[in-house]
Amino acid sequence: MKMYNTEEAAKFLGLMPQTIQAYACSGCLQAQKIHGAWQFEATHLEQYDKNHVRKIGSGKKKLSSDEWARRFDERYGEGAYERLLKDFQIPCIDYQETADKHGVEREAVRKWHDRILPEGAKTGHERRHVCAIGRWKKELFENELFSAFYRDARKFFQPEDIETILTSGSFRTRAVKLKGKIVALRRGTEVPSLDSHRKTYHLRVPQEQADYAYYLLRKGFLFVPRNEMPQTMATFVDNKTWKYYRFRDNFDAIFAEKS
Repeated sequence: MKMYNTEEAAKFLGLMPQTIQAYACSGCLQAQKIHGAWQFEATHLEQYDKNHVRKIGSGKKKLSSDEWARRFDERYGEGAYERLLKDFQIPCIDYQETADKHGVEREAVRKWHDRILPEGAKTGHERRHVCAIGRWKKELFENELFSAFYRDARKFFQPEDIETILTSGSFRTRAVKLKGKIVALRRGTEVPSLDSHRKTYHLRVPQEQADYAYYLLRKGFLFVPRNEMPQTMATFVDNKTWKYYRFRDNFDAIFAEKS
């Protein structure tokens, strides 16, 4: 007669060892204590698995979604199914955290996810990656320079035209793709001017690969083709007669390229 200890029984049923011990103590799961440790007969575990665990798993007759949800609530408490769904919708809540809430192994949670959302179920690694992407995007939009560019670009382009650039561990905050072209993001540095009505800016020219440069000004922006600029530094005087004024507050340069 094959016997299992607590850890082996827990693994067999996809439950936590503490849950197995509690079931044994309460008589819910037939077991015997030998030398102070619980021992479980294989036949009893198989019967329990069939009558209890598989009822909210994938038995021979697949339950409807409503019936599965009802039985889940019966076992884990009113509203448990809705709470489970919310956990699955938040990638930053991993399977182990959900497993701990229900007193089961993380493998059981993975199976629940497969059962409830077969098209959207992800591995733990995939969920951690999605969680990280969401966190990085939040940090990106909290960046003042990037958020200013995005606000200005959205007046002229659709969201799908703006593509963030992923590096190892984050999104780039000083570069982005617009209609497939690389745009360097910079701030125009305001410098003292004899004419208070004409702001003067120094523009640091991007040294990395870029097709365009976006410069955030005190008011408004410039969007300048990289090939229109010198090697290291340019100057912009906020006046209609100045060289770069035609690039002020518009994205005409990229539209002209597409036409």
